[in-house]
Amino acid sequence: MEPCIYRKHPTGPMNVSISYPFNRPGPPFLAVSSILSVTLTCSVNGYNLAKIGMGKTAIRQADFNQRRLVYAPAACHYIALSYVWGKAKIFQTTRSNITALCQINGLNGVLKDLPTTITDSIDLVTMIGEKYLWVDSLCIVQDDPQDKHGQIANMDAIYGNAFLTINAATGQYVNAGLPGVHPFSMKVEQLVLEYQPGHGLIVGQPIMTDVADRSHWNTRAWTYQQRFLSKRSLTFIDNYVFFQCQ
Repeated sequence: MEPCIYRKHPTGPMNVSISYPFNRPGPPFLAVSSILSVTLTCSVNGYNLAKIGMGKTAIRQADFNQRRLVYAPAACHYIALSYVWGKAKIFQTTRSNITALCQINGLNGVLKDLPTTITDSIDLVTMIGEKYLWVDSLCIVQDDPQDKHGQIANMDAIYGNAFLTINAATGQYVNAGLPGVHPFSMKVEQLVLEYQPGHGLIVGQPIMTDVADRSHWNTRAWTYQQRFLSKRSLTFIDNYVFFQCQ
């Protein structure tokens, strides 16, 4: 399949807050249909989009249909994850384990060792009907200088050509997760100040990009770069989720 080329949309970037369907029973969590709707709208209308996929270059991906590491087809849809490692110990692909991880279901044995942000991203990829996830700790052989430097040199293409980038901007560590992916994983409240009986003021939703600007995630050089390279991004920040299409 050849990669698709899209034209720049005349109205410029699109910013959308993902709403939560509070009228359904149970705790609030991410509306998957909203993600699909805005992502497809961005893709169809072409808001300053480059090609989807890596063109003629195949990169290593985590395939969560076959649950293993693969060299995915060059023009495939894939999701990229942008996050901070922090001080948490994190499972990494190395020369000693990559052969096992490339076997069908090879990732099943290490899922329990992956931090919450990565496992939430895996679940989200599956929820929106995609199969490939690029995450540095799994897709780069961390103790192989040639593999590592080769992928670092392609970082602009990896994030720039992703179908969607997940920005994990909550917290300072990789165990912070993606609030809203699972029930009870986020706290949603409406603050109201009653200044006289029967009359009150409510606190409006903050400007999402400003919230992301102040996050620890945005202070890191790598993630700052990844944010601006991505054509379509879904940002999780505290108890908010917002989509950007550039």
